[in-house]
Amino acid sequence: MRVRLYIDTEGEVRRVQIMAENAGEWAPLQRMFERTRFLPGRRANANVASWLEIEVEVLELLRVL
Repeated sequence: MRVRLYIDTEGEVRRVQIMAENAGEWAPLQRMFERTRFLPGRRANANVASWLEIEVEVLELLRVL
């Protein structure tokens, strides 16, 4: 399953888009990412907001949720 995260200039996740037909069933995954901090994107030695798209293996995810 693919997940898109909008990460602000402070590294906080501001938006989570779960790219699946049954996205509503993955609320725990959404909450997990909303609480996760990332290093922000960088451009010209400055922090910038950015989108990060990742692939999540469902079987691995079920082991940790």
